[in-house]
Amino acid sequence: MSEPRLKVKPRPGQSLGGSGTPSGLAPLTALAAEEPTARLNVQIPAKMRQQLKIRAVQEGRTVQDLVKQLLHEYLN
Repeated sequence: MSEPRLKVKPRPGQSLGGSGTPSGLAPLTALAAEEPTARLNVQIPAKMRQQLKIRAVQEGRTVQDLVKQLLHEYLN
């Protein structure tokens, strides 16, 4: 009597078995995968968050990947 499981559809640029990272970000993702990760929570204006999410969808990427790339560029 268990509930049927939901089927998960991949996001754009993601396969069901993949990591969800578009191939153009492989070098940056590989760099991040070599070291432990930590969570970062920040407060930003709601409109900025909405714009970030829209840009991520337009580019077929995740917000996380965009933020990682921006921080990487800023710190280097």
